[in-house]
Amino acid sequence: MNKGRSSRAAALAAAARARHCLYESPVIFQDPFALKFTSLTLRRIVVTKPLRWLVFDRLLRALRPVGAQIVARSRYAEDVLEPAIAAGVRTVRHRRRGIGASILR
Repeated sequence: MNKGRSSRAAALAAAARARHCLYESPVIFQDPFALKFTSLTLRRIVVTKPLRWLVFDRLLRALRPVGAQIVARSRYAEDVLEPAIAAGVRTVRHRRRGIGASILR
């Protein structure tokens, strides 16, 4: 990962969330920023039907459960963080397992 740039894993996770928000039903996690957090290449793949079909439905078909896991983990994180923030928690240490990035907010 280069300083000042997101990792490829983060960009792929954002692409999975964007694809879910735009094209899957029911939507279990609404992420209005997901498409903006992907790379230009991934953004084009997500919004272009033939490319989306080729990449997600053909080439990466075996990874589809991973995309579902990303969306489910995002939903869980939001469900846990929202009441904590409402209760006044301002600092959250969040560790993403599998990606290996720790952030302190």
